[in-house]
Amino acid sequence: LADYREHPGLIMRIPNFRVTLGCALHVGWSIEGAIGSEFKIDASYLSPHVNICSRLGAATKQYLVPLLMSHNVAEMCTPQITQEHLRLVDRVELMGSKTPIGLYTFDMDWRLIEVDERSHSKVTFKRFKMRQHREKVKEQ
Repeated sequence: LADYREHPGLIMRIPNFRVTLGCALHVGWSIEGAIGSEFKIDASYLSPHVNICSRLGAATKQYLVPLLMSHNVAEMCTPQITQEHLRLVDRVELMGSKTPIGLYTFDMDWRLIEVDERSHSKVTFKRFKMRQHREKVKEQ
C-alpha cells in the first residue's frame, strides 16, 4: 500500500492519494456451496447473515467509518473492549430482518498508523518515467 501511496502516476492524478478499506463483521450461520464449471469451481456462502455482513460493508461508506460490526459481534467482545473502544453508531432495521440491528464501530485514527518506509518508491518512480518516455516515443 505504501508503494501505491507514493506512485508518481497516482500522485499526479490524485494528490494525497491513500488506499482505504471498509470492513464489516457479523456472526451467524451459512451454507457453503460450490459454483462454477468443470474448469473452475468457487465456493459461495448463502445465508441471511452473509447478506447482513455485505450490507454492513457497504454502510461503512455511508457512516464514514473503516469498520462496522453488528451487535452480535459486539456482544462477543470482552467488557473492557466494549466499554473502552466500541461506539454505537446506529440502530437499523435491515430489509429481511424483523429486529433492529445495532451497528458498532471500533474508534481509531488510521492516519496515526505508521507505514513501513521502503526503498521501492525509487524503483517505482524510475519505472514510471521509463513508461512515460516509451509512450511519448510511440506517439511520435
